[in-house]
Amino acid sequence: MPLRAATPERVEEVKQYLGLDKPFYVQYGKFLKRLVFEGSLGHSFLTRRSVNEEILRAAPITASLVF
Repeated sequence: MPLRAATPERVEEVKQYLGLDKPFYVQYGKFLKRLVFEGSLGHSFLTRRSVNEEILRAAPITASLVF
């Protein structure tokens, strides 16, 4: 499938969906709230999996390299 350039309308739609249209301090506040109260680091944009699950999955391999 050939790559197509994103239209300005689609770029704006994705910015709004991801919250990138908000100021940094608002984005960071939402991140901290989710981290502290839900214990969640969010979801991977590429794999759509929980970042917490991705870290736990990689932890044994990382630990074996450290030790």
